[in-house]
Amino acid sequence: MTKEEAIRMAIAMEDVEAKNVKVEAEQPAQSKHGAEMPNEPREHEYFLPLWRKPILTLIEAADYTGIGRHKLVEISSDDDCDFVLWNGAKRMFKREKLEAFLNNAFSI
Repeated sequence: MTKEEAIRMAIAMEDVEAKNVKVEAEQPAQSKHGAEMPNEPREHEYFLPLWRKPILTLIEAADYTGIGRHKLVEISSDDDCDFVLWNGAKRMFKREKLEAFLNNAFSI
């Protein structure tokens, strides 16, 4: 239901609180890996291009490099992997070191 339809219906029903009618928001866009991408940035969030971020999440690293999430997990599971930063149980990627690793790799 669009906003206009909701307002018309509220007015037609002579709803006293027509101004408080809630309309379902449109579904936010998603990246190719399923990450939610907001249509408009929130006030408190800062959006940097991936190439400017020093640390990337798994999904951001997959989008940035074009390598699948499962493959990134596989190549970063080694204990002496120097381009992974663990934030609790969350795997983060040091962008510059990941780039260096990929530049020096023959195959992955």
